[in-house]
Amino acid sequence: MERDSHTRLDARSFAMHRLIATKLAQGPSLLSIARENLGRWNTKHAALYLDRWRDLIRQPLPALLATIVEESEDMTAMRQCSPYAGTLTELGRDRIYDQFAQ
Repeated sequence: MERDSHTRLDARSFAMHRLIATKLAQGPSLLSIARENLGRWNTKHAALYLDRWRDLIRQPLPALLATIVEESEDMTAMRQCSPYAGTLTELGRDRIYDQFAQ
């Protein structure tokens, strides 16, 4: 049961990042939200992920967009510590949450 729940959370996070990638493609200025979040966040537990997100955000936009929606174990883990909080509207986020509710 716990595995199913975790798989559902990973799928929901992936769906959210697909929407985030779409929004970033339409308005790259939204990257400022992720940059601000990374500037505020400072935790030893997620330092590796935060450093990797900082590196990813410096990539050209097409490379960043492809990476954040990559279906790999590495990006599944990275999405658990995503700096894109605040990028989606409440409505967009709620729609995705509703799709994955049980």
